[in-house]
Amino acid sequence: MKKFFAVAAAMVISLSMAGCGENTTVTEESSVATTAAEETEPETEADPESVTKTDYVEIEGIYVDSSYVSSENENLKLVYVFYNTFTDNENLKVCSDAAKLTVNDVNTYDSQQGIGKCEGMGSYYYSKYLKDVYVGDSLKIVSTFLVPEGDLEGGRTLNVAPYGIPDADKVEMSTDDIVFCESSDEVASIADPEGYADQQEKLQPADEETTAKVRDTLNGNIFEMTVNNVAIEYVFSAPDNFEVQIAGTRVNGGKYVVTKGYVSCIYDGRVDINLNKVSDDSGEPVNFPWNWAEDGSVEMHPAANFAGLFY
Repeated sequence: MKKFFAVAAAMVISLSMAGCGENTTVTEESSVATTAAEETEPETEADPESVTKTDYVEIEGIYVDSSYVSSENENLKLVYVFYNTFTDNENLKVCSDAAKLTVNDVNTYDSQQGIGKCEGMGSYYYSKYLKDVYVGDSLKIVSTFLVPEGDLEGGRTLNVAPYGIPDADKVEMSTDDIVFCESSDEVASIADPEGYADQQEKLQPADEETTAKVRDTLNGNIFEMTVNNVAIEYVFSAPDNFEVQIAGTRVNGGKYVVTKGYVSCIYDGRVDINLNKVSDDSGEPVNFPWNWAEDGSVEMHPAANFAGLFY
């Protein structure tokens, strides 16, 4: 008998006067000239300093994955904002979603969940679900945004307002603070070296015994998640096959590989958000985290990477 594992998910497909000459005789003409020069000399404003830390949050870095190509508009770039939240007087409810990023006090962008490849950033919370940060505690979070390339040019101000942070409006940085990377792996390796190293270990192939046990638990079972009120089922079968079904109809599928921390699904092709096949290219594998449950079975978490279903 097939077992069903339900996982809820939602696609929500945020810087003198000169004066002390030694000559004591000054003509009226030279005095007038000097006064005119002082009146027309432009004042130089100091560049505003970045404010990266407040009483509740510290921005740890802003990065751009230059390899990302948006299917919506190729001008949009994937921006990662890493920050640490903390509190010593009131409990907070935070999440990585619903953050805001404002450029030059004009254009504001909302964070989008599921667009970032954050598996290698395990030290940071990446979820649309609210998480409590109690007095005395702290939590590292990463939020992802799609921002036009033009708004990432140097010399522009950046205001970062993470969700649930009381004084988030005090945070101000510059686009000159952004680190541009060639890939999401490079972002992870710089921003979260420990999390990245852990993920690389989890991507190593599992040994034969572990592979067999995981397959025994997966094969013949169905893992279900809900996206936009649509039930999507992952059906696994021997020896290493899987199908993605909606209402019993196959919409995609392929082969899977068991690693030390993931069930790595390699699709037969790509589908769009409407589940229409757009390419026979399998693309990169989609990695679903797994772990052992108390009863010895496998717990797999498709919702942790549900965006991987769509290309």
